[in-house]
Amino acid sequence: MLHRFFRFSLIFTLLSFSACTHLGTRHRQDYWYKTATRCAQGPFELRIPSRGAPWGEKVELTVFSPRKLGLRVDFRTDDQEQFTPTRLGDEGTMENKECLAQTGSPGSPAGGPGEADGKDPAGGSALTPPPESPGKTAANTPVPSLILQNPGDGRWQAPPSSTQNYSLILFDVQRGTPDGPPPFPKGRTIIVRIWSVLPNDFQDVGILIRHEAYVPHPNEKEYVAKLRKEERDRKRKAEKRQREWERKQRQRQREWERKQVLAAKNPPPPARPAKPRKPAKVRKPVWQACVTGRYDGGRVAICRKFGDYQEYTRCINDPADLPCWHRPRKGRWHYAIAERAKPAAEDNRPKPRPADGPPPAPQVEIQPPRASENAVWVPGYWRWNGFRWLWLYGFWRVPQSDLDQEKTAVAPDEPPPAKVETVVAAPFPDAVWTPGYWHWQSGAWVWVPGRWLVPPSAGNQWRRPRWHRTPRGVILVPGHWIRR
Repeated sequence: MLHRFFRFSLIFTLLSFSACTHLGTRHRQDYWYKTATRCAQGPFELRIPSRGAPWGEKVELTVFSPRKLGLRVDFRTDDQEQFTPTRLGDEGTMENKECLAQTGSPGSPAGGPGEADGKDPAGGSALTPPPESPGKTAANTPVPSLILQNPGDGRWQAPPSSTQNYSLILFDVQRGTPDGPPPFPKGRTIIVRIWSVLPNDFQDVGILIRHEAYVPHPNEKEYVAKLRKEERDRKRKAEKRQREWERKQRQRQREWERKQVLAAKNPPPPARPAKPRKPAKVRKPVWQACVTGRYDGGRVAICRKFGDYQEYTRCINDPADLPCWHRPRKGRWHYAIAERAKPAAEDNRPKPRPADGPPPAPQVEIQPPRASENAVWVPGYWRWNGFRWLWLYGFWRVPQSDLDQEKTAVAPDEPPPAKVETVVAAPFPDAVWTPGYWHWQSGAWVWVPGRWLVPPSAGNQWRRPRWHRTPRGVILVPGHWIRR
């Protein structure tokens, strides 16, 4: 009998909850996106059109990832000027080592496509480097974009199983009155901007933007009746609070009038004459003097107060008089103060600050010749140095197995002597000059010019590529960053 009672109680509770009037969400549209490349930094900009739902709308962003990400999401409506900044994940625990330049990892920095120079190495063509000034992009710079996976099909889909899920409500507005226009009219737009300080690894990562509309339950008629009843209740409570406030005001007024009548009937007694003040004590004049000297390995100032002007004059005129300073008699006051160190000069240099906005669009990169058979291209990305964005050029990442098995580029003979390059001034303080080198491509030597690069971490030094003779030919040993 007892289990039947609990069963019926549970069914009754569920039916009561389902029958109550409330404002719930109903699915309207799903937008599934993925990045065009595995490693990406953004900024990606999405525009979600409003549906003009009469009772309100809700837009939620969810990222499904098999690894930890660190994203920054800024969003606003088209009638707002400032973005609302938020974060997804933790930038300190990002799993993105495949997308970053690492110390000790062999590779070839980005350059431009060279042309074979035939038989004359001295007159060979060189790779044209992209612009080196940070923050500037070429006219044909590729704009970061997200690829829509379900165009024209916004039906609900089950989310994928992933180890890391990041969710953020971008927009949530409801209409709380029975009458009135839609809270977010049709034709308006929600703007979402996704970016990161360092590139994320977006392999097998799904980005979902779910658009939902609010609808009344169980039906609009009952929900409107509920809102009108709540509005009448609020009005009645407000009138009750107003009446109570007026009653208390009248009570305070009557109390004040009663006190005024009592004060008129019982005037206060005359005030007593004030007592004469005592004359202020005249303090004896006191003179203070200090002498500076060395004591116990340090420099101290010994100070003393004098009640006699003649003794004060004698002691300050003869600081070496020990009885004045080191043999105090009764009534004298001696104390020593250590000489304070002079404050250090104020550092007026600007202090580093966190990134306050997304990085610029990525620069156009021209890939240099491939360094090995299985080399993987890692695109360049922006890095914030505390003051501005610096561009780290992309590079060919050469796996260690290719180095062990000598699968890097092979040339029939030693390269020509290195060209003498003109080293221009560094574009920024952290830049490191990477000299140019010869590369064997399509049966000819191609010169890859040197350039200024940003090291992956402070204190790194670039070890330039070199050619090593082996029994099967002259093999390229790619350049890489090393710690000093």
